[in-house]
Amino acid sequence: MEYLYTPENSQADQDRDRVKELFEDRSGTDFYAHQMATLGVYAEIYVLPPNQHENVLTAPILEELLILDKIITGVTETVDGELYTYDDLCARRTGDCVVSGILNLINGTDVDTFLSEPIPYPIAIGVNGEPISLPSLLGGETLSEDGNYVIGADVLRIRYHLMEGDDIRRIGLMWERAFLDKMSTVETNFSQFYYSVSESLNYELDEAIGVDDMFLIMAGWLESKQAATTERVSKAFGVIGVSITITSLTDALAFSIGAANVFPSVRIFAFIRMMFFGGNLELHNRRVADNRHCITCQIVPSDDELTTEERSSLYICCCRGKKSDGDEETVFERIPKKYLPKMVLYTPVKICILIIFAAYLGVAIWGCTLLQEGLLLNNLVPPSSYLYTYLHIQAEYFTEGAVVYNVIDGPVEYWTTDVQQQINKLLVDFNEDEFFKDDFRLSWLDAFSSSMNGTLPSDKASFLDALQTSFSQTTQCLRET
Repeated sequence: MEYLYTPENSQADQDRDRVKELFEDRSGTDFYAHQMATLGVYAEIYVLPPNQHENVLTAPILEELLILDKIITGVTETVDGELYTYDDLCARRTGDCVVSGILNLINGTDVDTFLSEPIPYPIAIGVNGEPISLPSLLGGETLSEDGNYVIGADVLRIRYHLMEGDDIRRIGLMWERAFLDKMSTVETNFSQFYYSVSESLNYELDEAIGVDDMFLIMAGWLESKQAATTERVSKAFGVIGVSITITSLTDALAFSIGAANVFPSVRIFAFIRMMFFGGNLELHNRRVADNRHCITCQIVPSDDELTTEERSSLYICCCRGKKSDGDEETVFERIPKKYLPKMVLYTPVKICILIIFAAYLGVAIWGCTLLQEGLLLNNLVPPSSYLYTYLHIQAEYFTEGAVVYNVIDGPVEYWTTDVQQQINKLLVDFNEDEFFKDDFRLSWLDAFSSSMNGTLPSDKASFLDALQTSFSQTTQCLRET
């Protein structure tokens, strides 16, 4: 997804590469999701009750979640002859695999015992003693009257993080495919679940071509049916070239511009649009000339040959065929050619065409006024995809987006009051922006100040000494400096 929708050589691209240079990959030892310079490598599931908007925090569902967890962590993949387990590939912190979700509160605890105690909100403490932010892991929360505890939720979100190194990332992406294969076979009794991996949206671009062009191409193809096999494609495009240019001048300009676009997704689609269809037309021409089947591409025997072989009637119906002699026309070819030219000469028909086009133009202009910034990811996949409902749930319950870095590159005198105030103003400006949450902010300087009871040393030596001797012992903060 990052590759397809990030402009090449953009500022974002360059900044991400610089962050990778400044902060080495520690996903195998001290992983924190908010510190990653990329979207990460992961597998994720949403767990819901059987009926929408019921409480998912029940003993049967959580017991089933623990079973589902064992299934996921048991997924393996063989790469280059070597077997890799989830334990081999998972991102780690303090020696343990990092899994974001309510499992960090349950792990090792009886489910009934866990549910008998109130769950603090918005911050709960995991079994390893680390704080867990629940708003990003629960959807449709129901809170106690004082708002300090969660008593119910519509959705549980669990993410299994994998390591990020270049070599291990390739293996992790292959493990993702094994995860998808496994999850497609899992069935549950007390809950329903939907799943995804980090590469799920790297979909294949479908070929699309204008309907008007399709009619013209097929008309040109029929007009050239008496030509030799090697000449038919060139004659067909010779017949329709001017017509396609007239009807699709804007298409030609758009796709030509798209071929030079900095977005890989746009450029790939433009190249497919301009070159792929013509090549397929030539392959189709060769198939017809060799009298091959339209599905199996095997040479089609004649009726006499199939009868001699004593084939069944169904076999003969599906597998027989012959090359067209080029003279016959179907009813769909005859009627438009015969009646359409005459119809468009009548004034009422002309008026109807103009009215329909004006209505189309009006609706198109009105639609442009409704355009909004953003992208509904569920529109990128068909309803039959495993990802479709997952993306709908994500859009309804989990819209917090990604963490944005503020990296100060270069020597800065952090011990001076002026610099500290400038950094604070920068972060305040971000929180006040409409695209950022006003109640979320992570800063090593804030944490350092808190560890010093709000008073930072004002001279360089004392500042660096305090930073190195006490504060940097916390691996999360050390990773951010």
